[in-house]
Amino acid sequence: MKRRWAFAGLLAGLVGYIGLPYVLIQRLGLGTLRQGKLSEAAVALTFDDGPDPQYTPAVLDALREADMQATFFLLADAARQHPELVHRIQAEGHEIGVHALRHRHAWGRWPWDAYRDSRQAQRHLQELTGERLRWGRPPHGAYTLATWAGLRRAGLTPVHWSVEGGDWRRGATPQDVQAHVLSAVHGGAVIVLHDGGPGAQITPVALPSLLLGLRKRGYRSVTLGELEQLGAAPVTRAQLPARLMAGLDRWLDAQLKIRPALGREGGCSVFRPGLPFARPTLAG
Repeated sequence: MKRRWAFAGLLAGLVGYIGLPYVLIQRLGLGTLRQGKLSEAAVALTFDDGPDPQYTPAVLDALREADMQATFFLLADAARQHPELVHRIQAEGHEIGVHALRHRHAWGRWPWDAYRDSRQAQRHLQELTGERLRWGRPPHGAYTLATWAGLRRAGLTPVHWSVEGGDWRRGATPQDVQAHVLSAVHGGAVIVLHDGGPGAQITPVALPSLLLGLRKRGYRSVTLGELEQLGAAPVTRAQLPARLMAGLDRWLDAQLKIRPALGREGGCSVFRPGLPFARPTLAG
């Protein structure tokens, strides 16, 4: 009986410490900035896991050639090893956000370690940049209660994404990443790619064509700060029902093999033009 109660207590603790943040923050986006206004012709390209001397310069070259801006979520330890890249990011008009000291998943960290990480990384990056940094995104976009509390204690606004490039996936190609982002992009999208780690082998090759594709579709990439000025704001509790309904939409579309006629930009509803079971009645 004692073992059963101990197991139940452990399970309840894990649900509260990992499960709730996963559902409310990581999946539903509560308190995170994850997209701007759908009506805007602006998107926010974001890059994680840098700076990396092998890949970050190529990403910066492509952005400069396309005259587009982005936000770089940096690992503090890598930034201290390559301060010249940090200064170049700043000099070329991009924004810097806090990723972590080192790239470690939140679920595998001790609570106190996870709590302190954001503030420590922020302090090191601010010493390098001379700027007050506002945005935070933990590795993998993963949260625990300690990670969330640490970000809030550091005064950082958590940032997630609405379009994931998938450059880190095994077998991904530059063409895959380009096609996926361009098919999923929408006004106000926050797009996540990588200039460090596994995804960085793909993104610099994909980026020139991807940026051209965004421009042809009428989009320009801006920093998160600029996206915020255009009306982006963190998800609130009042918006959670709509986000839950959007999740139901996606599940129904997958089950019924539906491609929404109006796209996802128009909001969420379980009612769809052209549902497969809404067949017309033939006269005669």
